[in-house]
Amino acid sequence: MRYELFLRRPAESLDQGELAAVCEAAAQEGGVVHVDPYRDEEGALLGVDLGINVDQPAGAARLCRLALDVAGTHRLSLFDPQLGQTITKGDEELVQQRFDQGAAFDVAAPIATASSPSAGGLSPSVKLWLALIGVIALVLLVARGLSC
Repeated sequence: MRYELFLRRPAESLDQGELAAVCEAAAQEGGVVHVDPYRDEEGALLGVDLGINVDQPAGAARLCRLALDVAGTHRLSLFDPQLGQTITKGDEELVQQRFDQGAAFDVAAPIATASSPSAGGLSPSVKLWLALIGVIALVLLVARGLSC
């Protein structure tokens, strides 16, 4: 699961130099920050998604620092889709809280799915009983066929 922030300039597209600067800044984080350009149908660069996996140590701080630095340098706004709002340096604690919630969910989700049967599926014990009933029915049919 990835936590994402969106760099944009409302009512204006970004240029290739700004995209290159974002990519360079992300590369300095050792490849843990993912950069996904967002373009419209005509190819205009409307913004850049920055994301980091929630299992990264200090992920929220790293992502916020990078995104806020780039946003300040290039006069971009920074939108957090998880919070549904534009964020500034004062919102770093909110981002950290939401990041921590995502990380907790990411850890809990595999445990919950492993301990409960899948939706619409049969549990292993039900499958065993159905197989046993099928074997008994087959034995009865064979025995009846041999007795005639």
